[in-house]
Amino acid sequence: MSKQIEIGQIVRSKAGRDKGRFMIVVGILDGDHVALCDGDLRKIASPKKKKIKHLAKTNKVLYHIKDRLLSGQKVQNAEIRKALSAYQQDGQHHSKWDDTETKEDTLCRKRM
Repeated sequence: MSKQIEIGQIVRSKAGRDKGRFMIVVGILDGDHVALCDGDLRKIASPKKKKIKHLAKTNKVLYHIKDRLLSGQKVQNAEIRKALSAYQQDGQHHSKWDDTETKEDTLCRKRM
């Protein structure tokens, strides 16, 4: 399951107006799309639908948020903001996210 995205996982957007922003996966919509939330611009009540290929996965899963989402309990936007702010501060200095470029990313970049 290391290749798959799971609920509660922190991801970074690689494309779009939210490029570079960290978000939490709050739902898996189908094989190509997930629902994302950052607690700030994208609240838990209206998550962002995004293609998985436009995301850089991290190895970090917030299990306390995952468990609450799966059990149907309410998750506050403040909780998500707090978790992401701590991760962004660490990530900017220590490169903890997985930013491997795929063949598709390389081809896309060459076309530009």
